Amino acid sequence: AAAASPPPPACGAERRPYHVLLTAASGTYQEWQTRIAYHYYRQLKAAQPCSDLGGFTRLLSTPDGRPDGLMGEIPTVLTKQLGAGRCDECSHGFVVMNRPWSLRQYFASKEAASLAEDYLFVIETDHLLLRPPRNRATEASPVAFGFYYMTYKYDARKLGPVIRRWHDPDDVDPVGPSPLIVHKAQLRGLIEPWWRLCLELKRDREADQALGWVLEMWAYTLAAARTGVRHQVHKTFQAEPGGAGIYNLDDHDIYHYTFDLDQRGQDFSWSKRHFMSRYPPRLPEPPRSAKPSTLTFIKMMNGAIDAFGDRWGVARG
Repeated sequence: AAAASPPPPACGAERRPYHVLLTAASGTYQEWQTRIAYHYYRQLKAAQPCSDLGGFTRLLSTPDGRPDGLMGEIPTVLTKQLGAGRCDECSHGFVVMNRPWSLRQYFASKEAASLAEDYLFVIETDHLLLRPPRNRATEASPVAFGFYYMTYKYDARKLGPVIRRWHDPDDVDPVGPSPLIVHKAQLRGLIEPWWRLCLELKRDREADQALGWVLEMWAYTLAAARTGVRHQVHKTFQAEPGGAGIYNLDDHDIYHYTFDLDQRGQDFSWSKRHFMSRYPPRLPEPPRSAKPSTLTFIKMMNGAIDAFGDRWGVARG
C-alpha cells in the first residue's frame, strides 16, 4: 500500500507536500535502480522532515499485476502491464507506454483516492534525489524539466511538420511526464488524452518514425498543450551528466543517470545498461581529472550499495 505522510506538527504552514510517485517495471534492471532511488528518498526525508517531501509510492507495472520481491521493502501499488500487440490495451512494441497505462490504473485505485497530499512528484527509477525540490506547482501550472531534445527546434526539418499536425509547435512546452510536480487532479485529467495520443502517434507511421524513443513524452506534452496546460519549465530540476560529466550540481534537485559516463583518455567508464540482468558492484575510483558530478554520482552509488550490505543483490518480499 502507498505510504502517506501528513505534515509533522513542528513544520510551518508554508509547507506544500507532494507525494513521490516512482513509475517502475518488473525485472532486475529497474529493481536495483528503484532500491537506490528509495534509499536516497528515505535519507532526505529523515534529514529534512519539514521539506516538501511527502509519502512515497512505487507504481509497479508487471504481467497480470504480479507482486515482486520488493513488496516488503518499498511501498507499492501494483498495476497490470500492457499486453503484446497493437490493440487499445497493447504496448505496440513500446514498453514505455506502460507509464500512462499504469497511471491510468493508479487513479482508479483506492490508494489514489485516499492520498493525503494534493500534489504528486513523478520520478523514474534512475533518479537520484540530491535535495528535496521545493513545490512551486499550482493547481493550474505544473513544474517540469526542460529537455533540450523535447522541442521541434531540435530537428525542425523532421519534427516540425509532425508536431504541427497535432498542435502549434511553438506552443508546446519542452517537457516530459517526469520529473514532474503536478496537482493530482490536473494529472488525473491529463491521463486519458495522454494515453489516447500515445496510441494515435504509434499508429501514425510518420509520427512513430519521427518521434522514436521519446514518442510517449511527446504524447504527454502535446496532450498538455492541447488541453491548455502550460508548465513552469526549470532547467535545474535535474542534471543529466554524461560523458565526462559537469562541474556544478549545486543548483540541481535530481541526478538523472540516463547517459553513460566515459572519461576520455582515462580508464574509466560506466553505464547502467551493463547491468540489465544483474546488480552493479561498487563503482571503481574515478581518475583524478573526473568532474564533480562524476564524483558525486560514484559517492552516492557506492554509499547506497554499502548501506545495503549483504542485502544488495537480494530482493526480499
